[in-house]
Amino acid sequence: MKIAHIINPVKVPASSDLFVAQPVTFRAMIHASRCVTDPDLEVELHVISYPEDDMRLPDDFHVHPPLQRSVLDMGSFSRQRKLPLIRDILDPLISSTDADYIIYSNVDISPMPYFYDYVAEQLKEHDALVINRRTISKSDDPAGPLAGFCSQVGSSHPGFDCFVFRKDRYNNFILGSACVGANWIGRVLICNLMAFSDKFFLEKEAHLTFHLGDDRSWKTARNADFDEHNERELAKLMVALREQQLLGKHPLLQQTYEEFVSKEKDPDPGRPKRSDAGGSDDVNHIDTSKLFHQYRPSNSWEGRDDNIISQHPVFIVGYPRSGTTLLQSLVATQYAPAVFPETHFFSITRTKLIVKDDRIQPECLGDVLEFIHEKLVIAPELERYITDATRGQYLSPKMLFESIVYDQLARNVPADRIATIPWMEKTPDHICELDVIHRYYPKVRVIFVVRNPEYAILSRRKHFTWNDEVSWPIEKHVKKWIDAIDAADRFQGKHKQNILFVRFEDLVDDKDREMSRICAFLGTDYQSADLANYTRYSKQQALPWETWKEDTSKGISGKIALKAKGTLSAGDRERMTALAGSYLERFSYTCGQKSGLRQLAKKMFGC
Repeated sequence: MKIAHIINPVKVPASSDLFVAQPVTFRAMIHASRCVTDPDLEVELHVISYPEDDMRLPDDFHVHPPLQRSVLDMGSFSRQRKLPLIRDILDPLISSTDADYIIYSNVDISPMPYFYDYVAEQLKEHDALVINRRTISKSDDPAGPLAGFCSQVGSSHPGFDCFVFRKDRYNNFILGSACVGANWIGRVLICNLMAFSDKFFLEKEAHLTFHLGDDRSWKTARNADFDEHNERELAKLMVALREQQLLGKHPLLQQTYEEFVSKEKDPDPGRPKRSDAGGSDDVNHIDTSKLFHQYRPSNSWEGRDDNIISQHPVFIVGYPRSGTTLLQSLVATQYAPAVFPETHFFSITRTKLIVKDDRIQPECLGDVLEFIHEKLVIAPELERYITDATRGQYLSPKMLFESIVYDQLARNVPADRIATIPWMEKTPDHICELDVIHRYYPKVRVIFVVRNPEYAILSRRKHFTWNDEVSWPIEKHVKKWIDAIDAADRFQGKHKQNILFVRFEDLVDDKDREMSRICAFLGTDYQSADLANYTRYSKQQALPWETWKEDTSKGISGKIALKAKGTLSAGDRERMTALAGSYLERFSYTCGQKSGLRQLAKKMFGC
């Protein structure tokens, strides 16, 4: 097997992050190529750059003739940045190498010594890879010991910056005039890989590459023209993939397409409407800015009790795959007819905010929108409001969350009911953010769902195959299950009246008893006859790419996605018992205990 790896170096001043990062990348690539242990693996290192960026590199690199054109030749831009087209980087390599596989990575992405061996091993099972980097400590010394960089574990980063694909698939790629050095280029590449490969794999957590620091200086309003250019190219790609009926090859492809439909960036006037994403086109896409125009004072907004939406929400939380999706649907039949997909606001989006005096700062706007779009389909009006309010520095975190909720409610609720209708938010990982949620909503009702960890873990391994959860050691899974319980316990110790524990197995055993208890906690009467309508609400909270939820919306049966098959290995069960023995005893769990939804189907609906 032969692999050709290309990067695009650029000359930069000493003040640039790349001044340190690039030399480290060069050294790391050479070292990794020399550390290859597979006798059947050959690695070629390639560079291509503009004439003015030419720099003396070791003989280990093949230097291609310089680039000639740039994105500036493709249109008009307010700022003169000479950014290369990704196809102008890849075309010369494709035409000159006899390699079987191509790697393109950003010039500040350094491979670990075992990088190429690992990639070759993965290519025995897959034909395209995208590898997320690890972020390590920033350094000011490009000549620092390479071992010092490689020894740092760092933290995972959600971006896409290292791409591996079969050379013979490249001719199918639709790259347009997308350029390197601006936002959306990673999405252009990953969408091509997903669409034109047969066995795509996204490696999210493995320690294969590293990046010095996380400045992301390129994400600035000064680059808006170039970001918009790439975004338009990505929109064109989405249309082409839809026409070729390739969107179904991976959930992220469908997700990306829905984002552009919602943002009205799809250039095809015949595109499907937003109702295809589970929403409704005839709902109230009101200019959200009108709702919050009055809330621009400098004092903190978090404590205000203005009923843009109800201030008495229900949050359903728990360890993932514990039945939270199903429970939300069941509760909706009794209490809150307004449900929507998981927002991940408190666990993801809020952590990316830069806040001063309770106002979100403009420098994080790109990240805010990126993370919202990763999880939800939102109206163009909402995006404009978030952009304007952030740039005007009058958007608080609570205002941002409530505007998101408002937008989701507007898909299914008449305008005159949005302010008062009961609503629920269900993101399992919000279990770790209950203190913040309570600060926002002192009258919140939290329902914590717990399930036998053996079956919850088996379900995670079965359905969350796009990341590395299937390979997590049992200790990591069990710790997260314990952490969820500990978080619920801490919250209960401070706000006992605000939280209810629900054991999934008890719901299976006696649904009327448990639903009556839940309804009493929420202050409503239990109506058993209404329970069969739950599938209506399941459809509202599952997005097209959330394939692990699709069976829930079809009705409860023995084939439902939450139904765990098999048992853990004897060794895993032993380690689980050793780690979580007191917790298992507390909830009356034993390894091997049946807790699937087949029983629930029979007990609830006789199916």
